[in-house]
Amino acid sequence: MRRNVSLSALNSRPATTSNGLASFSIIKQAEQRLKIVVPLTLLIIFVLIYFNTRSVVKTSIVLLAVPFSLIGAFWLLWLLGYHMSVAVWVGFACACRTRCRDRCRHAALPRSRLGEIPMPKGG
Repeated sequence: MRRNVSLSALNSRPATTSNGLASFSIIKQAEQRLKIVVPLTLLIIFVLIYFNTRSVVKTSIVLLAVPFSLIGAFWLLWLLGYHMSVAVWVGFACACRTRCRDRCRHAALPRSRLGEIPMPKGG
């Protein structure tokens, strides 16, 4: 048996599907999780770099180097006309790691010259 059902009886918009509503709820759940995970991760990174440099100023310099290098990377992508892809995001993650490592080394350099700590070797 086939029944005729009008759109008004379904009480939903014609352009809305159940898949779209499910995706929206998943996105909202992920957004709620990220509101907790991202600040917690940044705090952990700050504490780890602070233990390495033992200075809030040097830690701030290390962390501020990352956004500036990412801004330059985004400008270069825009100037070259490249599009965002998974490979580009992986490259950004590698660039962030490299930038943090280099800034930590630069922050440790004056202390290593004074003989307080040995200079880190390798990558």
